[in-house]
Formats: sequence, structure tokens, C-alpha cells
Amino acid sequence: MDTKDYRLSAILSIDIPGLSFSGESEEEASLIEASHNVIQTSARAQRGELIKAIGDSFLLSFANCQDAVTCALDIGEKLGSLRASSLAPTQPLQARMGIHLGDVGFFGKNIFGDAVDTAAALQAAAVPGTLCVSGEVLSFARETMGLDAKPLPVSRRKALPPNIQAYEISAASAARTNAEAGQPASGPSLGEIRRAILEEIRIQGRRLTVAEALRKFGWYGVEATEVIASMAESGILIGEKRGEYRSENQGESRRPAAPGYTSANAAGDLGRSIESAIHSIVSEIERAVETGKESGFSARSGNAPGAGIRINFDKDSFKESARDLKEVGRELKRQIKGGKNRDPSRTVMPSTAAFNKYRSELSTKAGKIRRGLIADILSFLTINPILWYINLNYASGFRWAPIVTIFWGFGVVESILSAFRVSRQAREAEALPDLDESQTKELKSIHKARDSIGKHFLNALSIPAGLFYLNMTFDKANPWFIIPTAIFAVTFVIHLIGYMTTGPGRSRRFFEKLGIGRRRKDLKEAKKRRESVGVELGAYAEIYRSAQESAMDIEASLSSSDPKDAAEMKPQLEGYLKQVLLLAKTANELDAIIGEIPMADLEKDKAALRIKLEGAQVSMKTEYEGSIAEIEKQEESFKALAEQREVIDLRLRSSVSQLQQLKMELARAKAFDAESDTGRKESAL
Repeated sequence: MDTKDYRLSAILSIDIPGLSFSGESEEEASLIEASHNVIQTSARAQRGELIKAIGDSFLLSFANCQDAVTCALDIGEKLGSLRASSLAPTQPLQARMGIHLGDVGFFGKNIFGDAVDTAAALQAAAVPGTLCVSGEVLSFARETMGLDAKPLPVSRRKALPPNIQAYEISAASAARTNAEAGQPASGPSLGEIRRAILEEIRIQGRRLTVAEALRKFGWYGVEATEVIASMAESGILIGEKRGEYRSENQGESRRPAAPGYTSANAAGDLGRSIESAIHSIVSEIERAVETGKESGFSARSGNAPGAGIRINFDKDSFKESARDLKEVGRELKRQIKGGKNRDPSRTVMPSTAAFNKYRSELSTKAGKIRRGLIADILSFLTINPILWYINLNYASGFRWAPIVTIFWGFGVVESILSAFRVSRQAREAEALPDLDESQTKELKSIHKARDSIGKHFLNALSIPAGLFYLNMTFDKANPWFIIPTAIFAVTFVIHLIGYMTTGPGRSRRFFEKLGIGRRRKDLKEAKKRRESVGVELGAYAEIYRSAQESAMDIEASLSSSDPKDAAEMKPQLEGYLKQVLLLAKTANELDAIIGEIPMADLEKDKAALRIKLEGAQVSMKTEYEGSIAEIEKQEESFKALAEQREVIDLRLRSSVSQLQQLKMELARAKAFDAESDTGRKESAL
């Protein structure tokens, strides 16, 4: 590059011990050339840029962490095969590599910044054949690449900044990852995570809080959550005990925000996270539901509710599912036990009680105004003529009837307009998905602004009209009504300008964010969709709506920063929501099936058969025992189905939590972008 440029980049620093050139051997020259070719080829394959190559040292830049790690592992593997060729018969080349993420300044063909220095320090801390990455890099690459990473021993951290978490990835780990071909790599053991936390305590010279431990080691997943909970209970960590420090994700490990993580690469990581989540959802659905084509649950009562519903109750399949459930770990089991009596509407979803109350209030208010409007119009049309008759025939000295007609008439007009406004507000509330408290507050504010401008409009008409009549009746020579009329007119114009400046745009953005049009036809269609989703999803409708809102927030955030990224991410977000919807429907259907299976009747049948078995003849005992065994098989299948439904429920909530986490990451990235821009402007000043 010819000009100065600042970018967030993943920096890969490489050193290859043993790669030297004495000028006396053609093999040395060939080996150096082959090494350069390996690095350049791997960098191009992962969209990287070779910044510098000096002797046995190389410096590369990548747009995201996953590309940098993939390139490093590929280079390590290919360099290891060079010595095995005819180039040199000695031991294979083993590179020392380090990767860090941060802001980098590009000046011509050179790069500068703390990220470059940290990557070089990580490379120096690595032993030949290994890759050292910072905690920020691992947090972004671990989930999608399935890497085995171990904390760097304290003896090799001396050259690293104290605030940098360092982890080591060996070539053997990369080889296992490639060999498993998509199988998730086994994470570190509980003991390894515990030792890493204890090592961090020793480095810091003090006990860590639970929040600090989660921030530094949370990306290990549920294993880290289990270890941190145990260490908090034993007093090693400062903070809450097990279950109290859990985030609203209900067990989801929180990945710390990387310093310098901006919206530029958030979209790329967002896409990979969504794809990973979709694969998990699809596999869970296929395991739980779609194998139900071969066998079904046979209730003993042929007319039992739900007897015609078919679903897989194959014993071997459920045994396999049970084994899979055990592998999820103690933390997931504890969540399942704790979640059996949990109200689904109170899990991780934001409170919608305020909106439901507001929706009900609007519906009641609209009905009340409509009923009262008929009485207002009838009374105006019947009583007003009577007042005019009295005024003209029995009190003709002062024409007071027009004053009553003017103000009463404007009151009726206000009632009519108010009925239209409230009816529109009620239609909007009925069409909208369940909103959280902040969204409800925004909707109320929009409605209040509309009501206010409507009232100002009527006041600007009714009061000047009454004053005009009084002026013309008692003092035609002095048109004093013009002064208050002008005041009311100017006041209304000021309010109208203020409303037109912000009101329509604010309302448009609010409804666009929710994906709903504001026309009557659009509101009707949205209401039908909301009601249909509520029927299909039952208790899971609110969870799905929360996923919709998070997806719309993500799309809006990307649109504001980079419309191109938003356009690229929209199909992935839509696909993700379809899978969440499918999973929610599946969970609701399983709830219905489980509720309709007559387990109590089966238990009674089994008890009755046991009683008969005790006094049965030998020829009948075999029949009774067979019937009892059949019921027990069905009970075992029912239990396995219930456990499978719990797994689907947890996966559904985890998927929604992941969307919420991605939304927060983008918000933090956007905030960091704004802070960086402000800092640069201040520096320029």
C-alpha cells in the first residue's frame, strides 16, 4: 500500500528455525524457495497478505481470525513434509507461529501497532511445531474450527504483556481436527481448565471474581461454567455461588468481547456463527422427529387421545439418544432437571407484560370510545335543536345557542377523531409481536405524539371559532379575536413542524424494524401471522418472536454501518429464523404428544396386571408378564421422549440466546467504532 491505512487485522508472525542459507548448498536454496512458496500459497488461499519476509521470519495479515488460524495450521502441516522430500533428508521443518488481533497501521509495505508486537511475542513464546494465539483469537476461531487449545505455561509468558491470555495449539491438534472431518474436537478437561484458572490467579497475585473468570475462560463452554461454579462454591473465586452468576442466557457461555472487535469483521464471524447454529438445530430435529416414520407409540387404549399420532419410539434409537445426552455433561443435565418445572415464558425472554397490558388497554379503550361515540352524536343531534328552539323563542335577548353548538360540535368531532386514532392504535398493537418494555415505551411515545398533534389541531380550530363568534356578536368594530387566533395558529404550526420533523420518520423506523407495514392491509396480514404463529408454537411463540426481534436488530445494525454486509447477511438470518421456527414447532408438537399419551392409564393397567399375575395360573402368567413388559417398554420410550424434548427445548433457547449475543456483539462493535472515530478526531485536533 502506498498510503497510510488503519485496519483491524489478525496478524500471523512466523519463524522457521533451521531455515538458513550458507550459499554453499543448492538444497538450502531449494528449501528456502519451497518454504516461501508454501507460505505464499497458503496465504493466498485464505485471502491473506504476506507483508514481510526476512530470512526465516514472515509476517502476514488477515481480515479475520479464522482465516489466520487456518493458514497457520496449513503452513505448519506443509512445512513438516518438506524435509521428507528429496530437498533434504534431515528432520522436518517445524515453524513457531503466533497470532493476535488488533488495530494495525499500514505504511507502505510496513505495518506497525501493538497487535504486531504481541503477535511477535506470541511467536517467540511458541515451541517449534506449535501455534500460540491470544485469547481474542481463540474466542473467535474455537467455536467454528473445533481446536484443542491449552493455556501457555507461565514459564513461557515472560515476554508477553500481562493482560494477554495466551493459548497453545499443537500440530497434532490440527492433524486430529482434519482427520475427524467435521467431528467436534474434544475440549479441555475440567482439570485443565481448573489449572488454567489457578495459574491466572497466581499471575494476578490475587483471587479472581466469578465475572473475571467467565470473561477470561468463558469460551471453553459449559465445562468452564462448571469449573467456575465449583471454584466459587469452594471459595477460590470471589463472587456468587453456583446458579447465581448465570447470565440471562441460562447457561450459555459468554464470550468476551475482543479489544478492537469492530463491525468490519463482526459480519463475517456472525455468518459463520449462524451457519454453525443452523447445523446444530437441523441435526437435533432430524434426530428427534424425522426418524418417526418407521414406528409409533401404541397406547393400550385404542381410543386414547393422540393414538393416531405417529412418532419414533424405537428402543435402540432412544438408547443411542440417551448415550448422547450423557455426553452433554453435568452442566446440561443440571439445566434439564432445573428446567422441568420452569415456565417457558419466564426463561431468557424479555418481559412482555407491559405490552400485553397496553394492548388490552387499547382494545378496551377503543371499544368504550366507539360505544360512547354513538351516544355523543345522538345527544348532539337531538338536544342541540332543542337548545336553539329555546334560545330563539324564549331567550332571544342573547344568542347563546351558537356558542354551545360550536364547542359541543367540536367536542363531537374530537370524539370521532379520537375513535379513529385509538382504533388505529389498537390495530397496530394487535398486529405487532410481543414487545419488550423498551419497545412498548417507544410505541406509547409514538401514540402519544399522534394524540398530542390531533388535540392541538382541534384546539387551534375550536377556541378561535368560539372567540370569533363572541367578537362578532358583541364588538364587531374591534376584531380582537385575531390576536388569540394568531397565537393558537402559531403554536399549532410550531407543534406541527416539530411533529413532522421526527414523528413520521420515528414511526416508520419502528415498524420497519419489526418488519410490519403501517397500512390497514399490512396490519391485518401481520395480525394473522401473529395469531397463526401463536397457534402453531403455543408456549414457544414468545421465544420465536424474541428471535425475530433480535434478527431484525442485527439486520438494522448492519444496515446502518454497511448496507452491503446487511444484504449478504439477510439470507442467512432468514434461514436461521426458519430453523428456529421449525425447532419451536417441533417442541410444541412434542409437548402436545407428551400431554396426550395416557401414561396414568398405562400405570393403572400395569398395576392391575401385576395383581392378576399373582393369582394367575401357570398358563396365563406368560401372557400377563408379556403385557407388563410391553407397558414397561412404552414407559421407557416415553421417558426418553421427554428427555429428548428437553434437549430440543434447551437447543431452541440456546439458539435464541446466540442471536441475542450476536446482537450485543454488533452493538459493542458499533460503540467501539464510534469511540475510535472520536479518538482519531481528538488526536487530529
